[in-house]
Amino acid sequence: MRPYNGIVQVRTIWPWGPATYGTGFLYGNRHVATVGHALFDLDRGGWASWVQIFPARNGSISPLGGFFPLNLSVHGNWFQSRTQGYDIGFIILNDNVPSASIFSMMAANDAALQGMSVTATGYYNNAHPQHTMWRRHGSIRTPLQNVFVSTYSRAGSLSGAPVYDQFGRVVGIHTGHTPSGESVAVRLTWNKIEMFSSTLFW
Repeated sequence: MRPYNGIVQVRTIWPWGPATYGTGFLYGNRHVATVGHALFDLDRGGWASWVQIFPARNGSISPLGGFFPLNLSVHGNWFQSRTQGYDIGFIILNDNVPSASIFSMMAANDAALQGMSVTATGYYNNAHPQHTMWRRHGSIRTPLQNVFVSTYSRAGSLSGAPVYDQFGRVVGIHTGHTPSGESVAVRLTWNKIEMFSSTLFW
């Protein structure tokens, strides 16, 4: 069901430490947007050793199957300095995802973002029951140059979840939270959206 069949669980195996589970979303038939730290994390040994994608996963059921990446990449500013405002990653899959919803992206200005009602939907690393999709609602409180702070509930391991408006347009990607528990998302700008668009030709 739209838009949930366009949201994917990202399972990552690392050189160091346990596997992690995060979220991504489809912006093309075989193109997944997520956070950079789901693919490259120096604290876990650098680049992911192995990644698998499960669109619309619900517990033990993966109705659209599992997919593997042909290509992984992250924003250069995340790779070089782990700057939170550039914590974005790109995954090109080995095949098209059948019957999936494709998300559009929007670069909204400060006035449009301030107070905007948004939804974040994705997978918690430690959800109960396991591997189930969760949805959180809130509003954008503080739009900054490359991130924005929102009031939807603390969602630490919803990392990579699309943050979208009432029309389903993605305006940010959940990356973490403030010390007080408010959610932080990478703000989508025209430059970032152009980077995503360029990967559609890969």
